[in-house]
Amino acid sequence: MTNLLHDGYSYASRRAYTADWQIFSDYCSKVGCTPLPADPAVVANFVDLDGIKRKPATIARRLAAIASIHRDHDHPDPTKARDVRVALKRLYRKKGRRQGQALAINVETRATMLSVDHGTLRERRDRALLSVAYDTGCRRSELVSILIEDIERSEDGSGTILLRKTKTDQEGAGHVRYLAPDTLTFIDAWLDLARIETGFLFRAVAGRVIRKQMPDASVPKAFKRMAKRAEMDATIAKQFSGHSTRVGMAQDMAAGGIDLVAIMQAGGWKSPVMVARYVERLNARQGAAAKLAKLHGRVT
Repeated sequence: MTNLLHDGYSYASRRAYTADWQIFSDYCSKVGCTPLPADPAVVANFVDLDGIKRKPATIARRLAAIASIHRDHDHPDPTKARDVRVALKRLYRKKGRRQGQALAINVETRATMLSVDHGTLRERRDRALLSVAYDTGCRRSELVSILIEDIERSEDGSGTILLRKTKTDQEGAGHVRYLAPDTLTFIDAWLDLARIETGFLFRAVAGRVIRKQMPDASVPKAFKRMAKRAEMDATIAKQFSGHSTRVGMAQDMAAGGIDLVAIMQAGGWKSPVMVARYVERLNARQGAAAKLAKLHGRVT
């Protein structure tokens, strides 16, 4: 299976595509068909069957895996066939195509989550992690890849960090992101207690033991753990994900009047579509209907 995917894909894409391709291959085995090259009718039936239990976004990702592997092996892309497109439209009609959005960790929520510190290794790491995540808008895989030696400090107490590779920069041109002075304070508190000076900034922690690079799957767990420590509502804490700081940063920037292009640059977005999704509720609360309600005296 691994031979079907070349090294041009990011690690996260290879992992997701491998899992999705295996599911499609298993389906083909059950119905007695060849997965590569696949018959479009088989792919369409797969969409109908898998779409019963899965979200449209999951099905779309699986189709992307099928399409990529076919293209990489010089086979016609079966997902472009009319049968598959119609099957996908059927799925969207039944379930809609809107994706769920991570609950935002905005500046107020960030402050609440950072308010608890008993001085343990894990708490110090988590506080630095959250603050870096909010300042930089990093995805969780980008966060855990940050190196200590890529932090540069300025005279005013702020700093910058070099992201050597991101989801939208797989060739490693690098992106520089800003770090506020208080974020550097959280980083220093973690590094001093952990007694590390080089290598990965964020490490796995077990009690008083520092281990290797922190797994990216541990990032949302850290956010939920911090919310629990701060005694936030449990139903809210459960909704935090590795993207929550990214959403919160974008929303706070938009609320502060920062333009879309600057927001995209700060968080490494190449398309305005996702940023627009993040801030659409804010825009609605500040939009024409909200202004009309205020003119009519319906808003206090």
